[in-house]
Amino acid sequence: MRGDFDRANALLPSIPKEQHDSVARFLESRGMLEEALEIATDSNYRFDLAVQLGRLELYP
Repeated sequence: MRGDFDRANALLPSIPKEQHDSVARFLESRGMLEEALEIATDSNYRFDLAVQLGRLELYP
């Protein structure tokens, strides 16, 4: 990835949906919580990311 976010975003559609949480966990490990939240699919994991980000407005 190394900072080439445009290229990484272009590749995301080619990654199977069932792998998105794995990619999100990788992004989280790199401190990229916002990006992880954008692609995470598991609702519990998304909630955990939202809590870390203080974005509870996503969960009314």
